[in-house]
Amino acid sequence: TVEICTGITEQPSTVFTSTIYPNPIASGILNIEANTVMHSVEILDSKGSVVFSTTNVNANRTEVNVDGFAKGLYIIRVFNLENSSPAIARLIIQ
Repeated sequence: TVEICTGITEQPSTVFTSTIYPNPIASGILNIEANTVMHSVEILDSKGSVVFSTTNVNANRTEVNVDGFAKGLYIIRVFNLENSSPAIARLIIQ
């Protein structure tokens, strides 16, 4: 028997994204928001060393106090439970 194909149904995929503000920041509280529930957040310095890490965030928004961070460029990696790839952002501390 021959079946007729009338179309292909695509499954919608949600892209995991995050927003950080204020950026750049000199001191105080950095806000991190995501479009889905975050599991963990890592902040890496320019050498790739993890300078901040938290797990079990379980919210769409979290805050990080950046007082004491040296001036420079940082990478923020935000993970959720559904994607193996983190949302990545650059952060400048002045």
